[in-house]
Amino acid sequence: MKITAVKLYILENPAQQGRGLKLVQVPNLRRIQYTHTAASTPQPARQHFIEVVTDEGISGRCTTTMTPVQVELLRNQVVGEDPFQREHLYQKLHKGTRWLYQPPGWFGDFDNCLWDLAGKVANLPVFALIGRVRERFPVYLTSGDGSVSDYLHHIELGRTMGINAYKFHTYKGGQADIPIFRQVRREVGPDYELINDPVCSYDLREAIEVGHVMEELGFVWLEEPFHEQKMNLYQELCRALTIP
Repeated sequence: MKITAVKLYILENPAQQGRGLKLVQVPNLRRIQYTHTAASTPQPARQHFIEVVTDEGISGRCTTTMTPVQVELLRNQVVGEDPFQREHLYQKLHKGTRWLYQPPGWFGDFDNCLWDLAGKVANLPVFALIGRVRERFPVYLTSGDGSVSDYLHHIELGRTMGINAYKFHTYKGGQADIPIFRQVRREVGPDYELINDPVCSYDLREAIEVGHVMEELGFVWLEEPFHEQKMNLYQELCRALTIP
């Protein structure tokens, strides 16, 4: 089997607004904090896909962030190659990245396509090819920043699909989050799984205060209270809390 083509597809949905975003400052905080809102000029939603085609009529597809220029670069390197030699192709593209002047990992979506193709040939899901551990695993539902009623609406929507966990995305600050978490816990009961992701909007004091409340309310974990480079704050936070 040989790769005969690498194709880029850009699908557009005029009825759905894309993620044109604008930064806005979060109100009612004693520090400067930003989140985002939809841009004033709506853009049609777009999704990019690449397809790796073979001479045996089997192809692998995946979503991509690759640009047309990168797809053309990729096409020049891999057409004629064996799609089952994934490690050979990875090493070739990884070591050649410097000489193609691309960011590290630019070809990762291509690797995903090769796994998709291998799964189709083997008639197995990819997770079975790379090492099956379990047939089922827990999932959670999430959405953007909202009110108590917004969160409860999404939680009930998830329950209709058999999902029994919800992750908050919050940008309002810790003092606003604490009463929301308490009210939602009262509404959903003690056995429902809750997670909090404040999307880098806490300072250390807030993260510790909210974290203790989350421990009291039986949350599963606290996710990304600060930017990832602030490892010293994460060390202090982990010393103060028992919740992951």
